[in-house]
Amino acid sequence: MHVLLIALQGPETVRSPDTDNAPEHDAVFAQAARVEGEHILALACAMRDGGQYTPLLVCRRHAPVGVAAKALGLPFLSLGGVATLSGLLRLWLWQRRHERLVVQTVGVEAMDLGLRIMRQRPAGTTLLIHAFPIVPPMESALQGKALRAAHKILCGSAHVRKRIVEAWDCSHAQMGNKDGHLSLTGPKELELAPAMDVASYSSGLSWTETDAASGRHFIFCMGNALSPHSGANLAVRAMAAIRQREDLPPWEVRAYGSGPRFGEVLHEAQTLGVASRLCLLGEQPLPQALQGAHAWLAPGSSLEEAPESLWAGVAAGLPVLCSDSPLHLQRLANAPDAGGIFAADDPQSLAQAMIRLMLDTQFRNRLVAGGQNIRPYLGYDAFAECVFNMYADWCGQLGWLATAVNRTVKDESITDKKKIGTARDSGN
Repeated sequence: MHVLLIALQGPETVRSPDTDNAPEHDAVFAQAARVEGEHILALACAMRDGGQYTPLLVCRRHAPVGVAAKALGLPFLSLGGVATLSGLLRLWLWQRRHERLVVQTVGVEAMDLGLRIMRQRPAGTTLLIHAFPIVPPMESALQGKALRAAHKILCGSAHVRKRIVEAWDCSHAQMGNKDGHLSLTGPKELELAPAMDVASYSSGLSWTETDAASGRHFIFCMGNALSPHSGANLAVRAMAAIRQREDLPPWEVRAYGSGPRFGEVLHEAQTLGVASRLCLLGEQPLPQALQGAHAWLAPGSSLEEAPESLWAGVAAGLPVLCSDSPLHLQRLANAPDAGGIFAADDPQSLAQAMIRLMLDTQFRNRLVAGGQNIRPYLGYDAFAECVFNMYADWCGQLGWLATAVNRTVKDESITDKKKIGTARDSGN
């Protein structure tokens, strides 16, 4: 089965409205574009490495996805600039060669091209699937034909799914696909949590009584610290609440990530007298940075967080403290022991959790063990397997996989007969 993967995010992509909050919106959408690109590359790599799906990736010329696809040796076709017309022609010729086609788009930029491809093909021969790992489509796209034309929509969270359903404001029975002429069972929108590159992480440090006796610092880390609703100010206030405690080992908080809130967070730390314990380190490769950490903080309340904002600590084998935001609670629904939950927007609650983490060895060990139980399900391999199982279900309902298998067997039989005939001719 051939799968067309479309991701058209690029450096010049602008999704945010022209408002006073545009820098904050841009930070969120830039992060979303990165995550979307990583997921489409993960699917392409998994298909290339074996299985029943053969991919072709369509991306923007010189965009990070295209650069990575070229470096990984993936089959891809680039669009953009003077190459757009020739690229679209090549894409049109390519899709004509395949009787059945799965079209998987990621992100709002790819939806229109996915619909265009489906309309170029005979009705009932194209399965169109959109995916939004973090951010739902913009208001203008929620009511558009490209979104409604999809047979299935993969939503990275309940928040994304809710936005889509509320925008349509109608029942599933009224959301029919008139372009595709295909009928599939089950809901149109499905929740599938985004993944992250778990394999690149190695275990961080394990805090011991010896460390405390030797005067080493207990190091808390957090990511995306300067993004909107990151919880960075909450962490600073919690630091102020525990800085006078004399029964704690030396400690510090390292905050990674870029964004528009550097001055705000630094000013808060200086005002509360904890600037000397806070390190604002900008963007860093987290797999390397967390090798020297003892714990991970996820104090944010955003419904559009990148997966590593919560799971980087689990990937590094660290105990994790996280706020009880709806997104975190959804992520932890099947793994309640993977995170120590504190009340969102309550610095005292976070302070108490940080104190307990530094003093209670059993608490730390329980969180680490809970995280390791869920770790195998957070990576791209597990994500790709879930997507492929969905493809198999949907294509099976349509009878496509059986058709593909029968055609392969028939082609092999014809090839064998030709070989036999050739052998006989040679014998005569």
